[in-house]
Amino acid sequence: VEPNTDERKTPVTMIAIIVTFVCVVIFLTTIVLWKKGCFGCREAQDK
Repeated sequence: VEPNTDERKTPVTMIAIIVTFVCVVIFLTTIVLWKKGCFGCREAQDK
Protein backbone atom coordinates (compact mmCIF):
# COMPACT_ATOMS: atom_id res chain seq x y z
CA VAL A 1 0.00 0.00 0.00
CA GLU A 2 1.45 3.37 -0.99
CA PRO A 3 1.72 5.99 1.78
CA ASN A 4 0.24 8.54 -0.62
CA THR A 5 -3.13 6.77 -0.33
CA ASP A 6 -3.37 7.51 3.40
CA GLU A 7 -2.22 11.09 2.85
CA ARG A 8 -4.97 11.63 0.28
CA LYS A 9 -7.69 10.12 2.46
CA THR A 10 -6.97 12.32 5.49
CA PRO A 11 -7.55 15.72 3.81
CA VAL A 12 -10.70 14.43 2.09
CA THR A 13 -12.09 13.27 5.44
CA MET A 14 -11.27 16.59 7.09
CA ILE A 15 -12.86 18.53 4.21
CA ALA A 16 -15.99 16.37 4.47
CA ILE A 17 -16.21 17.03 8.23
CA ILE A 18 -15.70 20.78 7.73
CA VAL A 19 -18.30 20.95 4.96
CA THR A 20 -20.80 19.01 7.08
CA PHE A 21 -20.13 21.28 10.07
CA VAL A 22 -20.59 24.42 7.98
CA CYS A 23 -23.84 23.08 6.49
CA VAL A 24 -25.19 22.29 9.97
CA VAL A 25 -24.27 25.76 11.24
CA ILE A 26 -25.99 27.43 8.26
CA PHE A 27 -29.03 25.16 8.68
CA LEU A 28 -29.37 25.92 12.40
CA THR A 29 -28.79 29.65 11.82
CA THR A 30 -31.53 29.70 9.18
CA ILE A 31 -33.96 27.98 11.55
CA VAL A 32 -33.17 30.41 14.38
CA LEU A 33 -33.61 33.45 12.14
CA TRP A 34 -36.81 31.98 10.66
CA LYS A 35 -38.29 31.32 14.12
CA LYS A 36 -37.45 34.90 15.14
CA GLY A 37 -39.32 36.10 12.03
CA CYS A 38 -36.24 37.99 10.76
CA PHE A 39 -35.62 35.71 7.78
CA GLY A 40 -35.58 37.96 4.71
CA CYS A 41 -36.11 41.15 6.75
CA ARG A 42 -33.17 42.92 5.12
CA GLU A 43 -34.20 41.71 1.68
CA ALA A 44 -37.70 43.14 2.18
CA GLN A 45 -36.27 46.48 3.34
CA ASP A 46 -33.93 46.67 0.34
CA LYS A 47 -36.81 46.03 -2.06
